[in-house]
Amino acid sequence: MEMGSGLGSLSFFVVTWTAMMAAMMLPSALPVALGLDGVAPFTFAVSYVAIWSLAGVGAFAAYPRIHAAAAGVLFAAAVYELTPLKRRCLARCRNGVRSAESGVTAGGRYGVHCVGSSAGLMLALIALGAMSVTWMLVVALLVFVEKVPRFGASLAEPVALLLVGLGAMTLTM
Repeated sequence: MEMGSGLGSLSFFVVTWTAMMAAMMLPSALPVALGLDGVAPFTFAVSYVAIWSLAGVGAFAAYPRIHAAAAGVLFAAAVYELTPLKRRCLARCRNGVRSAESGVTAGGRYGVHCVGSSAGLMLALIALGAMSVTWMLVVALLVFVEKVPRFGASLAEPVALLLVGLGAMTLTM
């Protein structure tokens, strides 16, 4: 599992990141999109993925600092997993949005909550290898398990410990 593979140009990264986020995040957002009355799932999905694309632009800009401080970023991600902000965002991400919102508003609002609930894991992904398929799969699985099943809320501490362990491992590399 290669640490810190290059990201390429901004346009390449945004296209790749957007496709990756659509593949990683839409499966767990699909029940919300399909459960909204009067909202086109496609419109919801486009605005949801657009929020993740914006997060990718921020990740691209911060990549040199994140990669240079990978162990510290992993430790910070572990702490974030235990914060009230993470719990609040995750609860909102699990509960979906109101049907009264437009597809763009609903998808965007849901996207912001899901970015907030997954921010620590996304930082970990960038620190460990943003373009690594292995790390993408690991993070996607963790995000899915945290978001969808009822027991996901009980995973905050184990995920934080995993991130601490990965941070400690990167110190030895």
